[in-house]
Amino acid sequence: MKCVGINALCIVPGRNRGVQTYLEELIRELVKSGKFRLKVFVSQVNRDHFAAIEGIELVECPVEGNNRATRVLYEQLRFQSLAKKEGCDLLFFPGYLGPLRKTMPFVLTVHDMQFRDIPEGFSPLFRGIYDLIVPGALRNADRVLTVSEFSKTRVCHHVDIPPDKVLVSHLSGRDSAAADEVLELSSGDREILDTVENDDRPYLISVSSSFLHKNIDGLADAFKRLNTEGKYRLLLVGVERDDDDDSIISTGYVSTELRDALYRGAVGYVFASRYEGFGLPLLEAMAMGVPVVSSNAGSLPEVGGDACLYFDPDQPEEMIEAMRYLLLDKDLRKQLREAGKERVKKFSWASTAATTERAFTEALRL
Repeated sequence: MKCVGINALCIVPGRNRGVQTYLEELIRELVKSGKFRLKVFVSQVNRDHFAAIEGIELVECPVEGNNRATRVLYEQLRFQSLAKKEGCDLLFFPGYLGPLRKTMPFVLTVHDMQFRDIPEGFSPLFRGIYDLIVPGALRNADRVLTVSEFSKTRVCHHVDIPPDKVLVSHLSGRDSAAADEVLELSSGDREILDTVENDDRPYLISVSSSFLHKNIDGLADAFKRLNTEGKYRLLLVGVERDDDDDSIISTGYVSTELRDALYRGAVGYVFASRYEGFGLPLLEAMAMGVPVVSSNAGSLPEVGGDACLYFDPDQPEEMIEAMRYLLLDKDLRKQLREAGKERVKKFSWASTAATTERAFTEALRL
């Protein structure tokens, strides 16, 4: 059986939730399939996190994963030698960055091309690293995976590689049955949930980071204009910010259990992003039975299909009207809720894993 080495050094629990979810769910499905032996290379920061996944072998690397510069240098200079020593036949890099000096076959996942499409949203150091490494890694990779047709178009636009080298591997949410499972909350989570539930005003929810392209300022401003009478609340999960309006609540990063509990109490979900390579929160909300209004930017219509009410994220009036419809129209919420439950069924982590295994097989020329 061929051995695939999976580079998990880029995962810092709590920092890159989308890539973290992708890699965790993908590994579990690859284990179920059993077509490859899996060695997962971890850091001191995330070892315990991946140790909870059964059926894999862990190799701890002498690098702190939360120091990006140190980690990238290690990946470029030492990682392939260690993988060969560990008996790997193929390497898998799930987080944009792969080797510029290739010594063994590898597959690379590039989730989007934000650093080129919206460079103003990133620090000079971040842009410098990605501009230096991503194009060369894409050319070196035996196969490239990306998460939407939109992202494939952007990859091929920015880097001259054959389109048939790039495989689209959609992500997935949770199926409805799994989403209905109610998990026990910690005492800290329970305190946050009680605070939210003790206010009887209906709330909209948005689960996001605070990156510029997520358009959180635009969402907050539109909500304030909508909510002049203070009848509603907006819950910003994953975001830390100060607002002078008690109708807008920011929770910062929360556990999966608390996030799901907050979803269950929401009237609707709002995704205001100006750019997405996939848009995993759409499927998460739909799986939880939350009706969705969404930006029409990037890959979001590709993911949301007919299960969302869309708006232009750069047109505040459209965003305000979409939120107003969602809050006031009970029939619309029911329609979107039912459409969302059906939409989620079109995506699965098993399908993601199958496409990934195809990329592995083609890279190994089996």
